[in-house]
Amino acid sequence: MRGGRWLVVSTGAARVELIGEGGLERPAPVRAWFDGDRALAGFAGDGVYEVLGGARVQETPEARLFAGSEGLWVSASPDRVRADDGREWALPDVRALAVGDGRILALACGGGCVAYELGEQITALGPAGEGGQVAVWDGLAWWSDPESAAPEGAGRVWGEAGQLVVGLAGDHLGRSIGGGYAVGALNPRQVPARARVLPLEGGEVLALDRAVETRPLALAGDGDTLLVGVPAAPDPAGVIGLVYGVDRADLP
Repeated sequence: MRGGRWLVVSTGAARVELIGEGGLERPAPVRAWFDGDRALAGFAGDGVYEVLGGARVQETPEARLFAGSEGLWVSASPDRVRADDGREWALPDVRALAVGDGRILALACGGGCVAYELGEQITALGPAGEGGQVAVWDGLAWWSDPESAAPEGAGRVWGEAGQLVVGLAGDHLGRSIGGGYAVGALNPRQVPARARVLPLEGGEVLALDRAVETRPLALAGDGDTLLVGVPAAPDPAGVIGLVYGVDRADLP
């Protein structure tokens, strides 16, 4: 998001939508981000496009993952990460990317899942897990292990300043990190069943009960608004996708 502008990816509809302004339909949208006023989106095996107008700004036929922010975006192929400024790093089996405050983070699982920072050299931040994510929030690096292989997996999220946020059994916390929070998916072991959205640096835990257990939630946001993406939610019309906007001023 950028101010009051929301940029939403729907993989099911193969569409990226800048709410209220227009969108772009192409196969396999992977990630969308703002670069200044421009809304950009990366498409696996294809390239980076402007969401409004559909112009391709970079061809990336080998890329399968993307991340971007102000003036910088990166893509990952099976064996390396490339930045749009020409830098590249040999790193096999990248599973997640993040860009923020000029920092580039990656989670790779070639020989065990580890979170890295990519700069003049590749620096290991700490162990991570299958299905984990990386994020930059308030200048700090965060990464996760949702403990996806264990049905009772609680999930863990680490911060580079020594923080550790742990979920409850079945939360699988850390499937998404964004906007200063971490989340997993709907936890049927909680009564009532709900997804717990945990703050990274202390505060009230949020909860959401309209979701599907097998579909992880997604988070994004800034200092004013937290966005919670629900890719699948029960509805009288069938299963639908939702995005909730939470004004931080309304949080306890």
